Amino acid sequence: MAESFANASSRAIGVTSSVTTASIGAQATTITNISTFNVSAGMLVDHPNFIGGTRVKSVDVASNFGTSGQITVDQTSSNTTALTGQIVGFHTVTSIDTPTEKSILVGGTLSNNTTGQVRASVILSQHNNEHINIIHDAPIPEGSSLVISDGGKLVVGIGSTISVSTNTDNALDVSLSFLRGVS
Repeated sequence: MAESFANASSRAIGVTSSVTTASIGAQATTITNISTFNVSAGMLVDHPNFIGGTRVKSVDVASNFGTSGQITVDQTSSNTTALTGQIVGFHTVTSIDTPTEKSILVGGTLSNNTTGQVRASVILSQHNNEHINIIHDAPIPEGSSLVISDGGKLVVGIGSTISVSTNTDNALDVSLSFLRGVS
């Protein structure tokens, strides 16, 4: 198959929610005492006691408007004592491209649509459900863009997915460029 260039893009990326009542046990994989309204499996967890890229694994106890909800995440918290009254953010992950042939991410632009600074992450999810941060929580000032340039190319295998997440609703326009059909 011949090599070719292709773009993948998405407009107004970002759906986020947060809770202010969360309890996080010492070195735990559960977050309790929360409303699970707008929280679902696969969302990124935004809290300093979880490494970047931690995802919601499951909503164990739903509580749409109360504080009796519980979720399980895919990483263990780093706190050594139990924490209560924590602010935890949950951010959607928007798929930009899932190639059907081996591809190389050659560049792209993440453009801030808001009137304030946002944080953005670019994630490579591979076939075995492993999620790798390509860019994690990079600040993008108001009126600016983050450009992924020729500093390094990234091979994206068949069935892998490149996704983007941000900490602000409808915050980013994303355009990524790929070289398709490489061997």
